[in-house]
Amino acid sequence: MSEQLLRLDHITMQFGGVVAVDDLELEVNEGEIVALIGPNGAGKTTAFNVITGVYQPTNGAVWFDGAKIIENHPQGKMKKQYKGQCDGLYTETLSPTPDKITRAGMARTFQNIRLWKTQTVFDNVLIAKHCRSTSSVFSAAFRLNRKEEAAQRAQVEELFGRVIPSASAIMHMLFAVVIEVQPPQMPHECSIRPLYSSMSIRPLAAVPTLSCAWMCRTSLPLWIPSGM
Repeated sequence: MSEQLLRLDHITMQFGGVVAVDDLELEVNEGEIVALIGPNGAGKTTAFNVITGVYQPTNGAVWFDGAKIIENHPQGKMKKQYKGQCDGLYTETLSPTPDKITRAGMARTFQNIRLWKTQTVFDNVLIAKHCRSTSSVFSAAFRLNRKEEAAQRAQVEELFGRVIPSASAIMHMLFAVVIEVQPPQMPHECSIRPLYSSMSIRPLAAVPTLSCAWMCRTSLPLWIPSGM
């Protein structure tokens, strides 16, 4: 039986009187690629934001790698406004910030492109290694972290060599599109599809157990266990 990596229990996200996500339950097991499909406004992005700590759910819990990382229940004015299900089932409040969830092993991309225009495509991916870095301001200033930085750069180079050809093959098969991106390029030198590919590589550079990525063109959120 595959090990369970992610589980959503009765996740409800309500904004005032609008229920954006209603009683969502989902599981992602080791070795699976799971997609969340729905029309515009169905709550896909909201679900992503809840799972990765951007939003705190109105009700429900999220389990990751065997541990409960997020839980909440209707509080304050929401006790009267709550329109979702399973009211009273949850009593704790767990709300880690997105950076803590990333360090725990779940990294994500965003639906829109978020790249630094003054850095190369390679450096934009390398920045994800920051959450795994052990260097301090002192060691970085005096270049005492040279070995660690060299190892991180080598790991990112390996990612580009492994992921980009695979992504290009998939996009060509699905949409007759060929992805070409060179790590030394600046973002403004790339077309939209290579930039999305770079965004998809960046969470993998954080060495996650689970990667949450948006599939370009279709705005399709995917949960991809590392090693796939």
